Amino acid sequence: MTIAKLRIIDLAVFSLLTIIIDFVLGRYGLFGLRMYLSVSVCMGLMMIIRWRKWGILTVIVIVIGHMITFWNNNLLVLIAHSLSLLGIILAIIIEPKIRNKTNHFELIIFLYSGIYLVVVLLEWMFLFLFGQEIALINHLFNHSVNFMLGLFILFLISLQKELLLDMNTYLIEKSKERKNEKSN
Repeated sequence: MTIAKLRIIDLAVFSLLTIIIDFVLGRYGLFGLRMYLSVSVCMGLMMIIRWRKWGILTVIVIVIGHMITFWNNNLLVLIAHSLSLLGIILAIIIEPKIRNKTNHFELIIFLYSGIYLVVVLLEWMFLFLFGQEIALINHLFNHSVNFMLGLFILFLISLQKELLLDMNTYLIEKSKERKNEKSN
């Protein structure tokens, strides 16, 4: 299988998984907790780490999925939320600087924290611009559960070492290793 085919499958599977999880959490909550819950930021970040610019496709699919899932909410709130999710794409600028560091997971947590804060502040700013003001402290509190949920998911993902790697580099290295093993 080529890297391009694997990338398409990987992006499709993780995008679909994110949409399904967000739909279920958005519609039914988690353990009876009826509040906005989402894994979008951590999953979008994971796909940018795995596939760099191709991870943007996952972020776009997530935004479309949220627009469909939450279509019956206030339109201005939905637009503010959807536009803010595009802030995940900023990870493309920062992520290459942490790519091969020895304390990779700690830096990913730092990146996740920063990107999540950007997304939350963008949403708050858009809500303000659209006349849907909410106190910043309340908005931050509302997102604190999602942030912690994302941290937990990133921790679980980090236990499987291959999920938080640059897949192009990883697959090329694995291919070279197989060729070397066959030639020996």
